[in-house]
Amino acid sequence: MRRKKVVLIGIDGFPWKLFSEFISTDIMPNLGRMARNGVSGPLESVLPFETAPAWSSFQTGCHPGRTGIYTFQRYDRDQKRILLNSFNDIAVPSIWELANRSGKACICLNLPMTSPPPAIKGVIIPGLMCPELSPQTVYPSEVYDRYLKNRLDYRILDTNAPQLLKVFIDRHILTEQIRCQLGLELLTERDWDIFFIQIQSTDHTQHRVWSAFDRSISDFCEEYYQEANRLYRCCDDIIYKIASVVGNDALMVVLSDHGFTRLHATLYINTWLRQKGWLKLKSSVNRRSIWNKNKETLKKRIPPLKYLARIYGKLLPSQPAYLKPWHEQIMMQVDQVIDFQNTQVLALGSTANLIYLNNDSDHKKYCRMITSQLMADFGPDSSCFLIESVNEGCHVFGVKSDDSVPDLVIQFKEGVYGYIGPLGDQVVSYPKPTLTPFGGWGAHSKEGMYVICGPGINANKNIKANIVDIMPTILAYLNIPIPRHVEGSVLNDIFSQSISPCYEEIKLNQPRQRIEYSMEEQAAIEKKLGDLGYL
Repeated sequence: MRRKKVVLIGIDGFPWKLFSEFISTDIMPNLGRMARNGVSGPLESVLPFETAPAWSSFQTGCHPGRTGIYTFQRYDRDQKRILLNSFNDIAVPSIWELANRSGKACICLNLPMTSPPPAIKGVIIPGLMCPELSPQTVYPSEVYDRYLKNRLDYRILDTNAPQLLKVFIDRHILTEQIRCQLGLELLTERDWDIFFIQIQSTDHTQHRVWSAFDRSISDFCEEYYQEANRLYRCCDDIIYKIASVVGNDALMVVLSDHGFTRLHATLYINTWLRQKGWLKLKSSVNRRSIWNKNKETLKKRIPPLKYLARIYGKLLPSQPAYLKPWHEQIMMQVDQVIDFQNTQVLALGSTANLIYLNNDSDHKKYCRMITSQLMADFGPDSSCFLIESVNEGCHVFGVKSDDSVPDLVIQFKEGVYGYIGPLGDQVVSYPKPTLTPFGGWGAHSKEGMYVICGPGINANKNIKANIVDIMPTILAYLNIPIPRHVEGSVLNDIFSQSISPCYEEIKLNQPRQRIEYSMEEQAAIEKKLGDLGYL
């Protein structure tokens, strides 16, 4: 009997609308061919439609209420600290662990929220939220020496800021070509049943230069469009190379974790909470003092930074103004500036702000007060309409209230971002054409895309799906039992012959041990998130 195999290619932040445009032109002909030979459609993301919760839900087939991953960070009410989420914080089994349980081998390359990687049959080289690739952060450790040690130009993401669009796109193309080369080596040299590779650069590009893709924006420029879509031509070439290596016997899946739209406004939610008196800063807090304190600590612990800082200090005055705010955010960890003992309310997240309360005795009172004031200031009937609704977290996520669940969830109007930095006086900002040399920024939207083609898949069919449906569909195809707690559905309509999934009661053998990153590790991760626009 033919051995079933599955190849998954993640294109971070690829919206259905842009996908439809690119496959109808010559920008992504290979992906277009896959769509015509298989099934495609809009892929609805989870709420919040951010990288960390979305890719966690992809791995598990569960919404954030089950995974416990609501954004990049979590608020520990006992410690009164904001900590970064990791793979160990995902509360349900992942596709990699379930495949391993059934004796299947997996290769997973650059997927966010896979650090620290689980011990499986196969290879995991983590993506975003991994502080630094090393023998300790990949699995198995020997993979680092074999594939990464001498690949000095391999990176999870190139976080350079766009000064010249051509250089910006060139660097992202190089990053993804190097990753593709590594992926092809793993495909041909390692045993596998499931192969996954993620393209991260598309997310960064759309955050920074969305107007280069969006013809509806007034400052759209055809020259920038042709320049920027070279990255998607590169993605299409990667798809072609991988498909050529695996042949016609593997099921091919291309998907995104969320979509994109134009950024219309940013709400500085913790600044608003501070101005209302619900959030307090530590005494004598200011941007420069915090930056200087952390900078000196880092330079002592990482000597090369001292030399680099000296060079950077000479170059900084000549940098464009639009780069300086990002420089100021380096190491601006929110938990360093908030006085948690005297703070009643704080917010996390960017696409849906998650409100956490510290005052248990007045919980209902504060929920009502905050909801009422937010809707008065930013609701549909206000003069500054940014918020669609504010609801209790346990109702939004369909779970019982506990310390890990946000007390309130702010759902924004499309194109609105929530920024959690509590400093400064600005509560609302609107993007200016001069923010980058190439016009407006992009914001996440809920509608991504997917394509599935290969053995036994219907041709030229369009079906809308949810990101949590992909994992159970893959497990069913590979005859791997699906945990009963999985919330996604098997996409049976994509198959020419119906398949019968097997469900079992499957849980983690024991809760994963939560990790706390060192200051340097947290700084490295938050620097990447800041460069992407999340912090």
